[in-house]
Amino acid sequence: MEAREKLFHLDGGKTILDFGCGAGELLVYYAPEYEKTIGVDFSPSMLEEAGKRIRERNCENTTLILADDKTLWDRLNSPLDRITAAGVFQYLTYQEIDDFIFNASTYLNKDGKIVLFDMLDPRLYPLWKIGLFSQDNSCKKIISKAICGVRNTISSSLKRRPRDILGYSHYPGKIKKIGFLEQI
Repeated sequence: MEAREKLFHLDGGKTILDFGCGAGELLVYYAPEYEKTIGVDFSPSMLEEAGKRIRERNCENTTLILADDKTLWDRLNSPLDRITAAGVFQYLTYQEIDDFIFNASTYLNKDGKIVLFDMLDPRLYPLWKIGLFSQDNSCKKIISKAICGVRNTISSSLKRRPRDILGYSHYPGKIKKIGFLEQI
C-alpha cells in the first residue's frame, strides 16, 4: 500500500507518532501533513537511516526516539492525535500488543486514532481463515473449520467455481487468481 493511501486513514490531527518507523519511509510523507511527527524505533541503525532521510527531505518537524513498546511511554510528554504502526505487531506477543494498545490509547487526544498497518503472510492466510490465530477458538472449532474448508475447496474445484470469493474471481470457463491464495 502506498504511503499516500495510508494517509487517507489518518485524516486530521496535528501530531502523529509512527511506532516502528524503521528508516523513516512513512515519516517523510507524514511530515508535510502534520505539525509534529515522531518516529520511534528500537534499532539505533534504523533511526540513523531515518535521520538521514528526514534531513534530505527537510522534515524539521520530526523527532526520532530510540525506544521499544515498553520504554516509549516514559519518553512522551504530550498527547497525540494519531499513532501508527506498520509491520510491527507480527513481532509482538498478544500481551505486548494488548499493552501497546492500552498505553497508546492513554496518550491519544479525545478524537485520536490508532492505525495499524500489518500484512498477513499470504502463506498463512488459510490458517488465519480457519481461526488458528484467534485467541477465542478451541482446537475442536479449528479442526471443524479446516475440514469444512477442505470440503468446500474440493467441491468448488469439481464444479469449476472459485473456492474463495476473497481470493479468486471467475469468468465463464476460466478461474483466474486475483488474490493471494495459492491453487491446490
